[in-house]
Amino acid sequence: MPKYKINVHRKVDKFLSNLDEKRRLHVAEDILCLANFPQFGKHLDIEKMQGRKNTYRLRTDDFRILFSVDKDTQTIMVLKISRREASYE
Repeated sequence: MPKYKINVHRKVDKFLSNLDEKRRLHVAEDILCLANFPQFGKHLDIEKMQGRKNTYRLRTDDFRILFSVDKDTQTIMVLKISRREASYE
């Protein structure tokens, strides 16, 4: 049973809709694994972002997914998805 509820920013929805189906499913599967934060069903490459409170980065394929964790309300907000080159601008 998932511990966290996942909310997705509308820009993330738009980004996902522009991907081909295979990539979209792969990225969506990794996002859904975040529901068991901090224990994941499979190995995910997640790092805490320096200088940001409760913000993390998930690396999947050539995409970076930025998300924040609210432990009080047990929600994860997916803030941004971008290609690796443009992620940290």
